[in-house]
Amino acid sequence: MLEYRRQNTAGGPLVDYAGSNLSFTLPRSKSATTLDWDYSDFSAALTWYHTSGYAQTRSTAQSRVDGYDQFDLYLAWKGIEKLTLYAKLQNLLDEDPPYDASFPGIRAPYDFSQYDLRGRYVSVGFDYRF
Repeated sequence: MLEYRRQNTAGGPLVDYAGSNLSFTLPRSKSATTLDWDYSDFSAALTWYHTSGYAQTRSTAQSRVDGYDQFDLYLAWKGIEKLTLYAKLQNLLDEDPPYDASFPGIRAPYDFSQYDLRGRYVSVGFDYRF
């Protein structure tokens, strides 16, 4: 997001909220990139999620919240007609979201509107198509 400008008060100057948490957390960029691979009955995908850092305006204990990167891995096998067995490993590197001083004592010191707080987790399952 290049800019997100709005007035704080009627007739007041325009204030750029992009890249800060002046009113709500608004990183300048959030992106997702996926690399897929298929071979015979097997498939895999590696997804990279990136959230840029932003200026910390709600706390004097911190001036900037760091950026964050998360990687997810998906593996699947389609060896039986109409059936797919899969496993997902989310937050592959088990990275904690960046510390945000404006969230003390609320579940965790992270902005939960921007990040998944669960850490690494695995899920397995199947899809059957009728």
